[in-house]
Amino acid sequence: MLAKTRDALGVTDSGAVAVEGMPVKVLAIDGIAPTADNVRSGRYNLVKPLAFVYRGDRLTPGGKQFVEFAVSGAGRKILKKYGYMVE
Repeated sequence: MLAKTRDALGVTDSGAVAVEGMPVKVLAIDGIAPTADNVRSGRYNLVKPLAFVYRGDRLTPGGKQFVEFAVSGAGRKILKKYGYMVE
């Protein structure tokens, strides 16, 4: 919706922009672009964590498998591929 709304200003994340191929302009702050290097170094500080939130007592076996995959080496590789910073 953001990409289709003229003169819109919104908040999203770099992964969503990359995965969805959003035709939006990502804003620099004080001339600093939101690159992975700038985020890691602290030069670009408008960041938000990505977190999986769930109740352990209600997590289905499939949900548990998904979370385990997401934090595995293979899952982290996919996240990195789409612009998410995984440390």
